Amino acid sequence: MKENMKNVFLCYRKNHGMTLIEVLTALTITLVCISIIIFYVPLFKASFQTSGQDIHMFFQQIKDDLNDAFQIQINENELLIFDHEESYRYYRSNSNIIRSKSGAGYEIVLQGVKKLEASYQDYGADLKITDTNGVEWDAALGFRPSVERRIKE
Repeated sequence: MKENMKNVFLCYRKNHGMTLIEVLTALTITLVCISIIIFYVPLFKASFQTSGQDIHMFFQQIKDDLNDAFQIQINENELLIFDHEESYRYYRSNSNIIRSKSGAGYEIVLQGVKKLEASYQDYGADLKITDTNGVEWDAALGFRPSVERRIKE
């Protein structure tokens, strides 16, 4: 019986484990596979969705800039707001809406935008934004009545 047990464990004595080169090769192959999966599988990519809160904050920013405005100029994918001291430019670049103040610097005020449309109205402008998911957001932007009276006088 003792001899039978000796024969059973002899097959395990011939395995001495893996060499350092084998371990490093296996580790390298594993890391390459993981990096390929992370970069090429779309499940791990974060899809950006414009939230209602971001849109409302964007519209509020434009309304704040319109507080002392006396003129609005609308071009393709661009909205210019002029007040007595500053000028504000909102324009679409790729999928972002960018705001610059008096031509100095810029800040991204909204992301995930597919289209920016503005139309001039007597009270100010109508602004329509389409996000990358196809959802449309619109707002009526107007001058403050006190600024309108000051200009008319």
